[in-house]
Amino acid sequence: MNYVFLGSYFPKDKVEEITRKSIGPIANANNLWQWNFIYGLGSLKLKLCKYTFPQIGAFPNRYKGIFFHGTSTCGSFINLPLVKHLDRYLRTYKKVDSILKSYKGNTVIFIYDLYIPFIYAILRLKRKYSIKVCLIVPDLIGFTGSPDCVFYKWKEDIERKMLFKVISKIDYFVLLTQYMAEPLRIKEKPYIVVEGMYNDVFKGLDNIQCDKVLFYSGALDERNGVKHLVEAFNLLPKDYKLVICGDGTLKEWICQASAVNNRIVYKGQLLHQEVLRLQLQSSLLVNPRKSTGIFTKYSFPSKTLEYFASGVPVLMYKLKGIPTEYYNYCFTPEDESVTCLANKIAEIHSMERTKLNKIGLDARNFILQNKTPEKQINRIIKMIYE
Repeated sequence: MNYVFLGSYFPKDKVEEITRKSIGPIANANNLWQWNFIYGLGSLKLKLCKYTFPQIGAFPNRYKGIFFHGTSTCGSFINLPLVKHLDRYLRTYKKVDSILKSYKGNTVIFIYDLYIPFIYAILRLKRKYSIKVCLIVPDLIGFTGSPDCVFYKWKEDIERKMLFKVISKIDYFVLLTQYMAEPLRIKEKPYIVVEGMYNDVFKGLDNIQCDKVLFYSGALDERNGVKHLVEAFNLLPKDYKLVICGDGTLKEWICQASAVNNRIVYKGQLLHQEVLRLQLQSSLLVNPRKSTGIFTKYSFPSKTLEYFASGVPVLMYKLKGIPTEYYNYCFTPEDESVTCLANKIAEIHSMERTKLNKIGLDARNFILQNKTPEKQINRIIKMIYE
């Protein structure tokens, strides 16, 4: 069996360029998810060919480049709104067609995300070659946090109609939550829930936890709860510190909050390795996303795996998209009020350090024993062969 992975990850030699030229949030979580998937496939010694069109914003508002220059395993494309999608469709068809011509026997093509140009290009090739298609669904159309405006609603409506027109031709699905199956209308098609996978990125890094240092990394927007976290932090005593990394619509609000309260340290959008070091220098990692909003059923906060694997205690709310087993290894507030969050943070920091260390270590072991790329990919391959 041959395998092809078609995605939007960042090639290692393009990360610095993409970070430098991007305007606004970067798809770091999606990038990491895909690299872990590729690592898992590689660990099984499978015959794998990977290809990517990096997930970057369009010129001129979201990226400083009208043309993205690729490599042998990374597609080039015209980076203009709308035009980029047609260009990627044509280039995807041509590239994957050349790959399949060189293969003998059956092939499974993994497509990352509900990206219509990828799906249509591969399904067109399915009429020509003996291939099976496995669609990885990290987000549902309409639940990705796109701007609430007429254009995006119109665009999402078209994408949804195009998807449902061909979804029956997809052979397998990898979903992030069990709740995704119904709105996707996949019916009797085989699917598996894989909320994420973790490759030990903390290995070799020093854990030098500081006392009363809270940490948040991710998109800075209302629905992820970062404003809620800042409001709770402002109720805490003056010996606490809050470190925030990321970018998004609340960036200016965070900067203003930091100017008013110098205990709030905004680091901006950092390279992944720098974020990891800051996590290990914290006393508590916080995911303040609340359960309000239907999107929480259809999403799994990707930072959860990395937070747990750090060995630093984690505080987060109970969300439908997170399997219940995770809540055996973290702290959860009793309700979703600002006061309750602040009280829970203070309560955690009043606990003995040895107990907190054990909770953090148990969470890390849970991830390393159950959520590695090898184990998760094995589950997916088993579904395909069955």
